[in-house]
Amino acid sequence: MLIKGKVQAGQSVLIHGASGSVGTAAIQVAKHLGAQVTAVSSTQNRELVKSLGADFFIDYTASDFTGNGIQYDYILDSFGNLNFEKIKNSLCPKGKFIVVSGDLPQLLKSPFLNMIQSKKIIAAPATETLHTLQTITDLFAQKKLVPVIDQVFPMDDIRKAHAYIEKRHRKGNVAITISNRD
Repeated sequence: MLIKGKVQAGQSVLIHGASGSVGTAAIQVAKHLGAQVTAVSSTQNRELVKSLGADFFIDYTASDFTGNGIQYDYILDSFGNLNFEKIKNSLCPKGKFIVVSGDLPQLLKSPFLNMIQSKKIIAAPATETLHTLQTITDLFAQKKLVPVIDQVFPMDDIRKAHAYIEKRHRKGNVAITISNRD
């Protein structure tokens, strides 16, 4: 979504939910694109997001970024719990709000809002182009995009894995191992 949104070097990107699976990848991709990254997460994840390249950190349990007066070129919501009305004053005049996991009303009204305002909402499903997939593959090969694995569950414990994910407080990704039962 950051590539689709055309993030450029020197632009500012705020990543809400920076320590989760999408957020940890988004920090790395935004840094690769040359952006200045502000990570929003809890204090316990500060070192993790800084180690991935975040330039600035906001503890969402202690402060609300929408009230700090700072504007960003992009705000990426990896959880789907922000809404445009709440964050619009935190966007630069031509800023973009990237919704990774939005609700249906937000998805439906985004095309209309995009027609009548300079601030844009990118809420459509990511459509991977060959160029985007090649970029991501290259980043993995160059170790500039490294997956963060919080826990690994065997396939037999898939319910436990889902329950753990539902808590929404993991660091990075949850992996499932599949064993050969021959």
